[in-house]
Amino acid sequence: MWGSFYKTGRVDECDKISRMYTHHPEGIKVAECVADCIYLARTKKDIGLIIESVKDVYGYNINQACDEIRQTNRFDET
Repeated sequence: MWGSFYKTGRVDECDKISRMYTHHPEGIKVAECVADCIYLARTKKDIGLIIESVKDVYGYNINQACDEIRQTNRFDET
């Protein structure tokens, strides 16, 4: 479904760990994206491939500054 972590068969491990902290689908997706980035970095993949994965596989715009993100995103603790 998502990135390189799925290709390694370790998605169950990542999913289990991320669900310990959140049950929100976006929170789980973010956790898997971070795990995928770490995996790609540790396997010495090019930074361009990691950025492409974040954008294309997960759909995140990493070109935004924090202040830009804060204008449109809101945190709801419920």
